[in-house]
Amino acid sequence: MRRAPVGSIHATRRDAGSIATPSGTGREAHSASVFALGVRDPLDIAAMERVGSVLVGRHDFSAFGAAHRQPVRTVHWVRVRREGFRVTIDVAADAFLRQMVRRIVAALLEAGHGRTDEEAVAAALASGRPAFNGQRPGEGPLPETRRSGPHEGRDGVGKHDRQIERRTMTAKTYTVRESEIERRWYVVDATDETLGRLASRIARVLEGKNKPLYSPTMDSGDHVVVVNAGKIAVTSDKRETKLYMRHSGYPHGLKAESLGHLLDRRPEEVIRRAVKGCCLTTDWAPSS
Repeated sequence: MRRAPVGSIHATRRDAGSIATPSGTGREAHSASVFALGVRDPLDIAAMERVGSVLVGRHDFSAFGAAHRQPVRTVHWVRVRREGFRVTIDVAADAFLRQMVRRIVAALLEAGHGRTDEEAVAAALASGRPAFNGQRPGEGPLPETRRSGPHEGRDGVGKHDRQIERRTMTAKTYTVRESEIERRWYVVDATDETLGRLASRIARVLEGKNKPLYSPTMDSGDHVVVVNAGKIAVTSDKRETKLYMRHSGYPHGLKAESLGHLLDRRPEEVIRRAVKGCCLTTDWAPSS
C-alpha cells in the first residue's frame, strides 16, 4: 500500500549578521540558503520541534558538521511549521559549519519518522562524533543552493531569486546482443515506385532502424529482395540527365553512363547504388 506523501521539505538557514537575535540586535536579512527534498512518510511535527529545542543554544556541533577547529556555534532557533503538503524548517545561528544545516534537517526527519528522540540527539551532540549525515537513498537532503537578495517573502526566503534543486533520475543504457537480433526477409516490388523514396525505405530496413533494438555499432538489419527493378519510376527527365560517372585513374579515363542506359542494361545496379547512397558509411554499413 502506498503511503501518503508529505510533499516537500524546505529548509532555510540564516546567519547572525542577518537575523534578529534574542537580545534584539541584528539587521534586515540579506543572505539565506535553501534546499528541498521529498518524503513519503507522514511526519510528527511535535517530535521534530522537541528535537529542535535540544539543538538551541551554544553547543559544540562537531557531530552535525564537517571538521572545524572551532566547532562551537550558537543556534538561536529551530522552527518547524506545516503548510498543507509543505513542511518548512527554519534554522538561525550566529554561524554554520559546513553540512550543519543538512544534518540538523536529517535529525529532525529521523525524529519525525519516530526513529530517534531528544535523548539520542542530545547524546550525539555531546559525543562530538559525526551523526545524521542525511544520506539515506532517495530521502537525504539535497546540496544547499547559496544565494543572496535584499527582499524576502513571508517564509524568510527571497521570492525573486528562489531556487530549489531537484533530484535527477538515472537510467541504464541497454545494448543489444548478437543473440537477441532476429533477422527477417522482405520482398519488395519496385513497380512504379519512386527510386529515391524506395531506396531510403530499403536502407532503413537494412540498417535495422525500423527496430526498437537498433544500435549504430552493431549490424541488426534485415534482408531485402527487390523484384521488378526495371519498372522503377523516376521523375522529370532524370533518365537522360542523371549520370553515373567513374574514373579509371589514367588520363582520359572518365566514363559516364545515363540512368536510362543503366536501367536498360542492369536495372538492379540502379537500385543497389541508390540504396548504398542512403546507408551509413561506417564499418557496419550494409554490404554492397
